[in-house]
Amino acid sequence: MNEAWYEPNDTQQLPLHLDNIGTNFVDPADAYNDVMVESVADMRYDESINRYGRNSAKTYADPMFNHHQLAVVIACSLAVTRDWHRHRTMYPFTFRFVRAERGPFILDRHYEPKSEIGLEKWEAYFQLCADTFDYFVKDGDMGKAMLCAPFGSRVELGATCGLRDLLYCAELRAFTHGANFEYQDQAEQILKQLRKDVPPSVAEALKIPDLKEK
Repeated sequence: MNEAWYEPNDTQQLPLHLDNIGTNFVDPADAYNDVMVESVADMRYDESINRYGRNSAKTYADPMFNHHQLAVVIACSLAVTRDWHRHRTMYPFTFRFVRAERGPFILDRHYEPKSEIGLEKWEAYFQLCADTFDYFVKDGDMGKAMLCAPFGSRVELGATCGLRDLLYCAELRAFTHGANFEYQDQAEQILKQLRKDVPPSVAEALKIPDLKEK
């Protein structure tokens, strides 16, 4: 995130996902716990859909499927934010820290303290990080503020993208050898929700993987 930050001049504006990043929070009670995938509008498909299907799961879907727009929300850690942000076809992202006003940062569910000192002091540490973050935000120094946020902090990413691009993005992260365990889990959840959200004929035509619940 530090690399993504820049100082705008009079003719530039911050990207949507960075605008108000220091004050745009979502309360833990209102935040998503995992992943949400939902069609923005109902799409009508007929028998001709099979002509545009994939021959195998290792081929690209036809670009026409990008007319099917989906809203996506991913609850993840700050550490994995960049991995999702790199997928430009889901741009622009919205970005929100999951925390109550003046409350501590929240530890993402994929992580837990291991050491004795971590188990004893991680909550106080997350509150200290949040207080320091707020101090620099108030001072107008977002660069330093972002350096105070623990990589394990839970954040919420939102985006809108086409069905073809979301399928490619999720398959790439779900099945790549050596993929990061956190975004691999989130990618699998996206694929599961895609199969439920799109009509069965579309799921078959696109050969969306049928992942069994773990």
